[in-house]
Amino acid sequence: MAMDWFKGSKASSVGELIVRKDYPKAIEMITAELKENSRNERLRVQLAHVQALAGKTGEAADVLDRLADDLARDGFATKAVAVLKKMQKLDPSRSGIDERLAALIGSQTAPTAAAVPWVDQGAPPEIALDLGEPSPIGVTDGGEVVPPPERLGQVPSRPATLAKGGGTLGTPLFRGMSPGEIAAVIRGIRLLSFGPGAIVVSEGEPGDSLFVVTTGLCRAFVRNATGRSLEVRQLSEGDFFGEISILTGQPRSATITTATPCELLELSRESLDSIIKTHPRVKEVLGEFHARRADSTVEAAIRGMKRG
Repeated sequence: MAMDWFKGSKASSVGELIVRKDYPKAIEMITAELKENSRNERLRVQLAHVQALAGKTGEAADVLDRLADDLARDGFATKAVAVLKKMQKLDPSRSGIDERLAALIGSQTAPTAAAVPWVDQGAPPEIALDLGEPSPIGVTDGGEVVPPPERLGQVPSRPATLAKGGGTLGTPLFRGMSPGEIAAVIRGIRLLSFGPGAIVVSEGEPGDSLFVVTTGLCRAFVRNATGRSLEVRQLSEGDFFGEISILTGQPRSATITTATPCELLELSRESLDSIIKTHPRVKEVLGEFHARRADSTVEAAIRGMKRG
């Protein structure tokens, strides 16, 4: 099944070329599109994907390397880290990338006006998932498909600038950290990809990692006193979850599912413990965020609902 991204004459032709493994022609067409829209993130990721399929891993890694720098420079921290992880999967031998990216992220406090072209480009280009080709630059994870939860009144949403910007402003995980601390966190993170309708974490289960949303939309829902699942929050780019379990040892407080194709950064408890030994402020940042989150109206609604 072709992705929506390939709708239209040019896009459909590119998709067909990839299916037929005519990678040189596909690269030619994508490159022509990039001449008209050089800052299009999805086109650049797609170009790297096809180059990798064609065996041009060095060129593909170069494309992703430049894209990660551009995203970090414009303040899109989580997107930049996700692209970096794809690039490192292609070429693990490249050194100093974590530090360089961390320095760029650390120099930014929020997405700038120049970053606007990155916004509103839709879901990530999950090309390999629907075109019958194993992705050389992505990590896919399965997940059980779940029915949509009921809504608990008005589901809180983030301001548009945070929901779609995804820079350091929208990611407390990086806010206020030094480049050295950011680099340590980047090294401890791995990238996961999920299709829509997958369960990422389940309410009541032990938790040993936290997640940051880099692309796509997730939903959080909990069971009330009668066992009915109610949606209490939507999570978009820059949001992270799982910190309650990883900091307190308590079971997962909610079930998180994917509403769209999603890419998530995962930081395990083992990696976090290792980071904290040399960078204790990372734990302080997470603790402060957890304290604010525990007192939010959403969490209060969850507690009240479970008592009812």
